[in-house]
Amino acid sequence: MKIKLKKQADGWSLFFPKQYLEVFSQEEELESFFLSKDFLILTTKKSFEKLKSIFLENQKEEKESSIQQKTKQDQFSNLSAEQLAVLEKLSKIKFSSRTFSYIQKVFSQKEKEVLNSLIKLGLVQLYKDQSKYPQGVYNINKIFYEQKPSLQALEQLEKFGYLVFSDFNEAKNFFEKNKEKLQQLSIKTLKGYDKKFYVVLPSFLDKFSPPILELVEKEPRSINFLEERLQLPYEGILSVLMFLAEDGLVFEKSKGFWQKA
Repeated sequence: MKIKLKKQADGWSLFFPKQYLEVFSQEEELESFFLSKDFLILTTKKSFEKLKSIFLENQKEEKESSIQQKTKQDQFSNLSAEQLAVLEKLSKIKFSSRTFSYIQKVFSQKEKEVLNSLIKLGLVQLYKDQSKYPQGVYNINKIFYEQKPSLQALEQLEKFGYLVFSDFNEAKNFFEKNKEKLQQLSIKTLKGYDKKFYVVLPSFLDKFSPPILELVEKEPRSINFLEERLQLPYEGILSVLMFLAEDGLVFEKSKGFWQKA
């Protein structure tokens, strides 16, 4: 409903329709305040304090929410390779399948421990719905999807020492885009028998090749076993194994189990 505004010598006058007479019949003055630049509220004195209190409370909640979001952004940027790997693995599982019982089956003991650390940080929540998910389903905080693109492939390589590409074109674009920098880093590359493309820093191979060779020397070891012993994500372990296999130092004795040649 429109209200007429008329300029007077000493200010402005408001002209309300007759329907408002009952509401304002006992009021000589109205209170006003701006919710935003273009949003003005007019109210009776009786309602003013209540509305003001609600407005200020909302402002407080928005500020606290903003601080919490900034905290989570900082937490995300400081995540370890293990935590990022678990988030990545969890994100690839369809939401409806991320139930507590399923994750207990497919995650290693180490991955479960890392997942619990992410829950404590508030980056993962176990959402429960008595009718659909009585045991709970894992939900990833939206900050992961917002911040993930900012952690570029080159940054991952420099930070963690390895990269794995499943798509040929993605790998090709990465090499073309970062040609000079990759030459400076003296990277090693390999197309695995699984058709994935592996990129590692020499220092990464130098650090993890000896302990892996030692662990698989006497008997076949699973990648999950090596992952837990060396505190290195699955793809990191697999990257080292692929290069060792290329050099004829290890072989996959049975699916997922590796042994020294």
